[in-house]
Amino acid sequence: MGSDLVCALGARLLPVLAERDLEVEREQVPDLWREVALLRSQLDRIAAGTDHPRSPAEHRSQLEVRLRVIEESAREVLQSGGGAVIW
Repeated sequence: MGSDLVCALGARLLPVLAERDLEVEREQVPDLWREVALLRSQLDRIAAGTDHPRSPAEHRSQLEVRLRVIEESAREVLQSGGGAVIW
């Protein structure tokens, strides 16, 4: 998710995952959800525009699953009142 395309779309938090784990604090959850929505709205473009050994359809599916897991983690952050590490 750290591709130039994802960064060019305006994502700031999620591209961190290309380099390291992403530590998310409660106050960052709204920004994280906005980025997830942004990437989800551009999944076809991202899947086709990033270099991967999988087909664009397989890559899109994998990205969708990963975004869903990230959303669930963000919900847990809000419920717990703490933070989370996304890897």
